[in-house]
Amino acid sequence: MKETLSLCAACLVLCAACAQAPSVGTDALLNVLVSIPPQKNFVEAVGGEYVAVHVLIPPGASPATYDPKPGDLVRVEEADVFFRIGHIGFEQAYLSKIRSLNPDMRVVDTSQGIELRYFGEAESHAHEHDGEEHGHLEGVDPHVWLSPPAAKLQVEAIARVLAEMAPEHADTFRANALDYAARLDALHAELAALFAGLEARTILVFHPAWGYFTDAYGLKQLAIEQSGKAPTAEQLRHIIDTAKASGIEVIFVQAQFSREVAGSVAREIGGVVVSIDPLAEDYIGNLRAVGKTVHEHLQR
Repeated sequence: MKETLSLCAACLVLCAACAQAPSVGTDALLNVLVSIPPQKNFVEAVGGEYVAVHVLIPPGASPATYDPKPGDLVRVEEADVFFRIGHIGFEQAYLSKIRSLNPDMRVVDTSQGIELRYFGEAESHAHEHDGEEHGHLEGVDPHVWLSPPAAKLQVEAIARVLAEMAPEHADTFRANALDYAARLDALHAELAALFAGLEARTILVFHPAWGYFTDAYGLKQLAIEQSGKAPTAEQLRHIIDTAKASGIEVIFVQAQFSREVAGSVAREIGGVVVSIDPLAEDYIGNLRAVGKTVHEHLQR
């Protein structure tokens, strides 16, 4: 009797699971893989109910140094498409392995069509990974998502690919992309107006993530990090002298990196350390907040 009841219970659980699973057909989900949280926001804005998105690099982790967990590799095997940033260290180090785990998965470089910027001497940063360079291809700055016009191009690319993969929903994807692009245009106009006319235009950052952002609004980024590690004493002295000469009193840091060096520089220049996040999932809300924070400290 107990065995009969157990079998019945198992059948009920199985039936419930089947009822909750998405149907196979025109409304089946596309399993989408992305590298960082802002991309999740882009894909969900375009794909809506027709996509299930998994982020390979979780909140709090650095795209330059993150090592995937076993669960991430399972997600790779299940994915229909991988929207990669294009040049971040994680992708360069693991792309071959990711492809080998799922040869049928479509891989899309969303930096295609974006005018790439390259690190200057003060911005250059590469990382060591298993004894090999785990850095950025040919000095390319990979942070292409941090300019709203560049993000708009990525959203358009995502919409094109999703429309090709699920043509029955192509009109929905295109309409969603147009709506999100309009929001990005409004954000860009808002930030451009915010920074117009400012006399101070240089921001001091620990990690050089903000080059596309500063380029978009006529600002300049001065980075503490040198070649993916703490600067030499000579480099640090040059940064401190430059900051003092420019009247800079704030260092912008992100959660994925240590605040120790930034704190020591802040003490030298009589300034403070302020956090801004380049990897927040709420892309528009976060970039608006970053703009207000940067503006607040530049106008002092």
